[in-house]
Amino acid sequence: MNADALDRAEAFSALAILRGLRKAPAHFLCHPFVPAIHYVMRRWETHPLPGVPTADVHWHIDLATHASEAWALCRSLPSVPVRASAASVEVAHAKFEDLRSRLVVRIEEIDNGPFLLDLEDDRTTVEQENVVLDFVRLAQIIDVCLAETGDRDALERLASAAERCTALRATGFLAFSNGARSLLAHPEGLGTWLPGRAPLCVIQRSLDLGRDILGMRAAAAKSARPTHAEEMDDDRPGPVARPNLAAVKTVPVMPAPAAEPQGPGVVVFPADAAEAAGKGENKREIERFLGKALGARLPLVPVPDDWNAWEAKLNGESPWLAPFHRAVRLSQGGRSHWGGGVVCVEGPPGAGKSRGVRRVAEVSGLPYARFNCEATSDNAGLGGTSIRWLSGHPSILERLLATSGLASVCLALDELEKAGGARRGGGGDPLDLLHGWFEAETARAWRSTYLLSTVDVSNTLFLCTANDTSSIPGSLRDRMTIVRVGGPLPEHVGVLAPALARQACRDLGEDERFGVLDGDEIAALSKAWSQGGSIRRLRRLVDMALQARESGPAALPRH
Repeated sequence: MNADALDRAEAFSALAILRGLRKAPAHFLCHPFVPAIHYVMRRWETHPLPGVPTADVHWHIDLATHASEAWALCRSLPSVPVRASAASVEVAHAKFEDLRSRLVVRIEEIDNGPFLLDLEDDRTTVEQENVVLDFVRLAQIIDVCLAETGDRDALERLASAAERCTALRATGFLAFSNGARSLLAHPEGLGTWLPGRAPLCVIQRSLDLGRDILGMRAAAAKSARPTHAEEMDDDRPGPVARPNLAAVKTVPVMPAPAAEPQGPGVVVFPADAAEAAGKGENKREIERFLGKALGARLPLVPVPDDWNAWEAKLNGESPWLAPFHRAVRLSQGGRSHWGGGVVCVEGPPGAGKSRGVRRVAEVSGLPYARFNCEATSDNAGLGGTSIRWLSGHPSILERLLATSGLASVCLALDELEKAGGARRGGGGDPLDLLHGWFEAETARAWRSTYLLSTVDVSNTLFLCTANDTSSIPGSLRDRMTIVRVGGPLPEHVGVLAPALARQACRDLGEDERFGVLDGDEIAALSKAWSQGGSIRRLRRLVDMALQARESGPAALPRH
């Protein structure tokens, strides 16, 4: 399983970005560390325990510790499209730099130390090779993020890595290495990044510049003056007419178009989407926002190979949400890849609905974004505003599709019934907007307020939460599968309490092993929470149990 996760994460690695196979960080991302989040969350679906060797970390204690730190760092930052605070990004920046330096030290120690040999064939074990690969990939993806903050040393290291790959006859790295070297030689530098701001697009600029350089070299080679031997005609003596070199026109050689993605895919953003924007500045802004997604066939995400295993994993974490998990599964029917669906889980406060929705997306491998409906008073926050306005911005769904580069995504609409707004005046009712998204026919050609063009959002899985759906318009309820669930029951304490205790330790920056509950503590929690109900109340009881210990997280030295 660990090797499979390592292989799956390769598509999100730094080398995939440097080759142009994975979209480079763009200016519309909320911070430069999104590539690290994407890679780490694909590599380790659950939080690795620090210092605890498992198959996910190749039974390596140090890798478990570093992976746990990287996982926690990534979870401390929002992914797209939610804007992060400048303070949190600045702290993460410093921690990522420190983590990378320690990863490099560990890589050098492993390289210089003795290798573990298989006594039967005298070869380096596969496990140890995978340990080194995990360390290297983690350091490289952090370098990608640091380069997007204007770190010249990080860009220098990435350029050297690309050159080494080219020397080993690996294809696809030449454009980045040429462009990066050109940027590093430029006296104006890479730009100035401020915490809380978007990436500087250093990687994409390097790729674009490198492709231009390679295109000019190819054009120069094609128009080069013929050699003396090429001009001579050995079959006929006498003078030879020389070609008029001044009349030879240089024909620019365009870079080869990107290969179509393998497997099923959908053109989400039509090639002419930018034409409706009007003036050239708007058109260029849309082209920058969509990047390679403009006119491209975006791949669909495959459904689980084993639906029963998928369902069992989610039910094991949240048994009381089993009807919701089954409804999501049924929404996909017999598809081979994730497609559209609208499922709303209705239940009491504190039932773990929001977490359950997020876990469905994570276990399914779907890019995920959450919109808090209770925090909106019009449809602009959800559906965007026109590019022709000074405050124009795309919808949260368009951002998710463009940033992920995939046609299958998951958008969570939290507290759906609490959305504000008015149909006549006041910015519109956000619930009206959802009619077009939730209906398959209209979702295939939904007219974007931002792009002033149609886009295909029909392969989006919409997962909604609500305490009471009775106030939601009937026309919207007709488009949803509504699943009513109760809160967790007392018999679920054995599942919930250990997970909440580990979360409490993570929130306090403590070792998760301090959160291991013994039988007496579980029994006491079961008695205090004998009626079941809100997970938030159980979390408070767990916190009290940990604080009551004579030597618990609060009494032990940190870290």
